[in-house]
Amino acid sequence: MADKKQVKTMELAIAEKRKGYDAATETASKIESKVQKVHSQIMELTEGKMSKAREKLDAVTSQISKVSTQH
Repeated sequence: MADKKQVKTMELAIAEKRKGYDAATETASKIESKVQKVHSQIMELTEGKMSKAREKLDAVTSQISKVSTQH
């Protein structure tokens, strides 16, 4: 049979650890939200640059194809 005092001590320890876990989970959630926001901002900024670079690459590729077929 379990010692009631020991059980109560363990229950208190578990409650204390749960509080720490819950606080860490909340903090992690806030950080994850910030990371997602920054990631979205980075993607928005780089997508514009990438599309311009892709357009330039396509134009150069097209010119090369035209020159190659003419010779």
